[in-house]
Amino acid sequence: MGQLFVDEFFHLLGAKEITTVDRSDFEGANLLHDLNERFPESQRGQYNFVFDGGTLEHIFNYPAALRNCLELIRPGGYFLTITPASNLMGHGFYQFSPELFFRVFSESNGFALSKIVLYNSSKTDATFYQVNDPAAAKGRNNLISSQPMYLAVLAQRVAIAPILAQPPMQSDYVAGWENHALSQVKSTLDDPRLTKRLRVALNPYLPYWLLNWKRTFVSAWNREPSTLNNRRHFQKLSHCQICCERHCPPNAGNKI
Repeated sequence: MGQLFVDEFFHLLGAKEITTVDRSDFEGANLLHDLNERFPESQRGQYNFVFDGGTLEHIFNYPAALRNCLELIRPGGYFLTITPASNLMGHGFYQFSPELFFRVFSESNGFALSKIVLYNSSKTDATFYQVNDPAAAKGRNNLISSQPMYLAVLAQRVAIAPILAQPPMQSDYVAGWENHALSQVKSTLDDPRLTKRLRVALNPYLPYWLLNWKRTFVSAWNREPSTLNNRRHFQKLSHCQICCERHCPPNAGNKI
């Protein structure tokens, strides 16, 4: 049996013209290009849909490769990436956090994020989970799993803008920096409360075991479950929810 490629599937979906990209022609790609490098200007902004079905994690300069692929999309077009999230060491150079895609597919880069879905890649009947933005959830999408997990990320290009001109920042650190700056301003305007002054004064004299107990207690109190049962970060999608979203996106074309 010969190798199976996605081309025929895209033809069934209505694609009229398909361009496949690879560094080498050993699998029959019709456009030979190193994804570490920008595409020729004649290629940029010419495609309705760009699909990364597990390629970009194998490219060393991932931010550049991602930007190069996003530049191919015309306004109104879509980008879909399916990429490793965890438990696939050795598969490629990288495994990814949802945080990366929430920060990349933003208005400043000319994109709007449609959805991020997490699933167990070892199952053909895997349950799908929608991933929530950690910035909105005010915490990281922590997950401990013994199974290989993949992310499927769909985004639309809504405007022509410099892509990744500014490096994305992790949301919880940004929130921490902002809160620290506000607390510094507040502390200069308000007199510390008596309890706070006592705590600061006594802290150097407290025994290590008591400080360690305090840190452990606070950490356990604030800790969220690192499983898919954490509904603050992961929402299980029913078959009905998945099927109801099967529609032709607006402005969809037929060049892939």
